[in-house]
Amino acid sequence: MAETKRGLTYAQAGVDIDAGNRMVELIKPLVKATARRGADAEIGGFYYVLAGEGTVRVGSESAPIKPHDAVPLNFNQTRSFEATGTAPLELMAIGIVKDAARRFQIVGRNPYIAMK
Repeated sequence: MAETKRGLTYAQAGVDIDAGNRMVELIKPLVKATARRGADAEIGGFYYVLAGEGTVRVGSESAPIKPHDAVPLNFNQTRSFEATGTAPLELMAIGIVKDAARRFQIVGRNPYIAMK
């Protein structure tokens, strides 16, 4: 019988759920303070630039990005990032997913987990 290949658990992928939940609780008041009448319901989160410099492209528009910038993450919108500086472009994606079946997705190898 063929062996069933199983994916990684959150812990094996280097995800600390408790730390993430603590961060959510810490930023809730800050997020609530930014809510305004007419806020865009299609914004599902944002990319936060941790390090490096680059360019973000959304459709035919592009803009430079640098550390501490935030790029809105709209649903069903294609975007691309390009590092333009000498340091790697490091981003943190923060947001929600409308499709509950796609709550968590790792693309590629987690750089914070040692290879065996």
